Amino acid sequence: MAPETISVTYRHNIVLNLGQVSLVAVNDFHSQDVPIGRVLMEDTRLSIVRSANFMQGDGELYVSADFYNSLLSQWEPVLDRWHPKLVITTGKNGINYSIRSAHTMQVTVSGRMLQTILETNSLLRARQVDDGEWEREIVPEVAVHNLLGAPVEVEILDSVSGSELLRLGPMNSGNLPQVKDVSTGAACE
Repeated sequence: MAPETISVTYRHNIVLNLGQVSLVAVNDFHSQDVPIGRVLMEDTRLSIVRSANFMQGDGELYVSADFYNSLLSQWEPVLDRWHPKLVITTGKNGINYSIRSAHTMQVTVSGRMLQTILETNSLLRARQVDDGEWEREIVPEVAVHNLLGAPVEVEILDSVSGSELLRLGPMNSGNLPQVKDVSTGAACE
């Protein structure tokens, strides 16, 4: 008697309702901490149903983007609030993705914004070391306040090497040594 074969059909249902998501890029070289740009996504929703040979779904969001004009100390719009919608269908030619919006996408490009992008790019390139990695000094300020009511011990480790940078026992304080942060160029892009 031949063994019985079982056909496995998988089906994925993915539903995302993220509400509001804000992403901010900050230039923290030389202890500046100056914002560069931000993206705000609101009412983000995505729903996808997928099986072996079929996928369908839809999604939408409101998105806007600004850059920080450091000369005027204010945010300036790059992308005005825009409301695109995504529809995913399966047809004869495969999976189709359609992005549409009943609203006009308004993009503003100013000379100051381009100058900020070029200055940031130049700064990153100047900090790149020979092997394609980025190097910068970080001067961290770390404060630990114990509100638990019980003594705690804090150990701060270098995430790359695993070496101990600072250990604080109960009621102790200390200075964190200067740390060199080396990360791949791809992570900084």
